[in-house]
Amino acid sequence: MANTWIRRMAAALAAMLAAGALSGCSGFSLPEDLHFSGAESAPANEYSAASADQAVQSVTIQSENGTPGDGAGEAETASDDSGGFSYDTLTKSQQKTYEELYTGLSQKKETVTVNSEEDGDAQAAITALFDDHPEFFWLDGTATMVRYPLIGVCRLTFQFNIDASQIDATQAAIDAEAAKYLAQIPAGAGDYDKVRLAYEWLIENTEYVADSAQNQNIQSVFLYHESVCAGYAKAMKYLLNKAGVFCAYIEGSVTEPGGGGNQSHAWNLVSIDGTPTYVDPSWGDPTYGENAADSGRVPVIYDYLCLTTEEMTRSGHVPDSKFTNLPDCSSTAYDYYRLNGMFYESGDASVLSQTLWSAVEHDAGFVYMKFASWDAYSEAVGLLLGGNSDLIAAPLQEKMKRDGNSSMNYYTSKSDTLWIIKIYW
Repeated sequence: MANTWIRRMAAALAAMLAAGALSGCSGFSLPEDLHFSGAESAPANEYSAASADQAVQSVTIQSENGTPGDGAGEAETASDDSGGFSYDTLTKSQQKTYEELYTGLSQKKETVTVNSEEDGDAQAAITALFDDHPEFFWLDGTATMVRYPLIGVCRLTFQFNIDASQIDATQAAIDAEAAKYLAQIPAGAGDYDKVRLAYEWLIENTEYVADSAQNQNIQSVFLYHESVCAGYAKAMKYLLNKAGVFCAYIEGSVTEPGGGGNQSHAWNLVSIDGTPTYVDPSWGDPTYGENAADSGRVPVIYDYLCLTTEEMTRSGHVPDSKFTNLPDCSSTAYDYYRLNGMFYESGDASVLSQTLWSAVEHDAGFVYMKFASWDAYSEAVGLLLGGNSDLIAAPLQEKMKRDGNSSMNYYTSKSDTLWIIKIYW
């Protein structure tokens, strides 16, 4: 039981810096020897356009036409086992180009010749290949292309972000870091534990830094331990591929609450025992965002571990239109808060009071509540954050007495998109 409460406290504290306004509460009528003092604090994970980065790697190709006599070469042999989630979004001709690119790039070739029937085949294929294969970390997303329309091929010369002679050593360093995650997986662990451990390992070992080096590939995470959303999402895929769990890299945009502008973003689709669900590891990092003053308090935010399609939509995630094969993620079986006893169907006063008193009785430093509906959440917001001081004051008075304190600071936050209220002290 003690270990359970310790884990819940860590989870709750981590999540308290999730999206939503964070502010201290005060204004209680208490005995003279007992008083609360509120504390102002900015939410470390609040989405802000000012903190958004150019998060998703784009493919840039400079193209020209050539003649068969100037060294077009033969197209690579198509690989039979190179496909992935983004591969499935391509046309048949684009898939063939993708397979040929995979063959050449797997051999670390800087110049690759492929069949290319349409002008856009190469670019679509490269973009999908980068989505599906984070192990091609040495590619920087730019290439020059010479088309040979008379023979239906094109020659692509890729820009490397490190010297070719460094690739093997860099790969070894990356795999040494990934092995630390794999070593944490207990024997017989299921898909959920592998996903949760990857989410935790990635966040605990990476800081969100907008101008971090190599932030469009996994070098940023495994070598420098700083990245942006593209690096987090690609590293998540890399780890789960090694753990034998399906994971797809999804790129798109996020919309600011209140109808603000869109910013590019990347996250993951995973499958847990055949059940699809979403994970956003960069938004789970308390160092993400413009306001990270409180990031040292908590290691991990669990708000974005195993979300439904509807929850992702509510939180402003819009996948790129190319992803026509996305499943409907409707199961809440792996919702972190349901699994840890922090999920509530009702927001009435008796439920809230029981939860607050239970936290005090178990010496927990938090109350963490996710609600099943907007109505339940709204009711709870009104009761807890709308001036009903008696509901929260009595259990906190008891906590102060038990701790031998005459005053205490506490914090509250709420997420109008994920229907979460957090109180911690």
